[in-house]
Amino acid sequence: MAKLRYNYGGKQPGPASDSQAGSKRRLFLFVLLLIIAALAVYLLKRNSGEETPPKVATNPAAETGTVEAPPAGETPDSEPEQPMPGPPAIPPEVAAELAAVRSLLEQGEYVQVREKITALLQDRRITEADPAWRECVELLSAANTKILFTDVPFPAKKAVYIVEPNDSLDKIARQFQTTIEAIQIANKLDLNSSHIRIGQKFRIYQGAWRLLVSKSKSLLYVYDGDELFKIYDIGVGRQNRTPTGDFRVTAKIKEPPWYAPDGRVIPFGDPENILGTRWLDLKPTGETDTTLTGYGIHGTWEKDSEITKPLSNGCIRMRNQDVEELFNILPHQVPVKIEE
Repeated sequence: MAKLRYNYGGKQPGPASDSQAGSKRRLFLFVLLLIIAALAVYLLKRNSGEETPPKVATNPAAETGTVEAPPAGETPDSEPEQPMPGPPAIPPEVAAELAAVRSLLEQGEYVQVREKITALLQDRRITEADPAWRECVELLSAANTKILFTDVPFPAKKAVYIVEPNDSLDKIARQFQTTIEAIQIANKLDLNSSHIRIGQKFRIYQGAWRLLVSKSKSLLYVYDGDELFKIYDIGVGRQNRTPTGDFRVTAKIKEPPWYAPDGRVIPFGDPENILGTRWLDLKPTGETDTTLTGYGIHGTWEKDSEITKPLSNGCIRMRNQDVEELFNILPHQVPVKIEE
């Protein structure tokens, strides 16, 4: 039977068309083989570990000439930050001795506390550079306050006085270079009465008082002769307004008025009165400039946290309870040295 060929509008196939179709098939097969060969080479390199090395990231800062700041708290190319050293440790033998002294204070052995702490300070076993100094001096201050303001026997510093005819508290206080308040408090007398009777027996502390004020340390040191008696935290003048030099306590005023810079007199109790409950007037002596007047030691209504800040116009500020205690200790004419 004859073979029918169908043509749908195209050219009739012939030898030329068959030749072209064969060429295309060969080209297609060649490309396919190339692809298969390239894939085989890639797989062989991957399996043998010969991959193309990864691209190294560049530093944009190096390319632009700018340096990127390190994250907060880090420094470039530096060793890890070391912790700050703490305060030096108290030597074990000193710590043990202070613990024993604290026990004595709790037992009311005030004279022994004074003797032991004074010995520690005098033989230079503890100096102000030592971490135990503050605790040491606070123990001394507490013991000395008890000795001064109670009837604790202390022959080395306390005299026993028997009231004679024509005596008065003021006369006795001047005789022993102390204050009426110190005699009253130590002997449990009424602070609001000056009455005494013949034959009455008093124990009276005889102190050789002097003060040292350190502006840089914000401390007031009370000395009994050459021995440290007590310390107080203080504040001094802003912008270095507190003068240095030698002074004396020449006046003492309870509940003082304040003479404001504008000339007004602000009475005690007025909210504008900044002097607190006590005033100790200071007058220059020796070679100190005699024009340095109007300065004194006074209390303050400020919070405890403000005490050691330099906020005054030049005077020395103390907590009210501290300046009241100092007022009761110091007689007139006590020398005061103010140093940087």
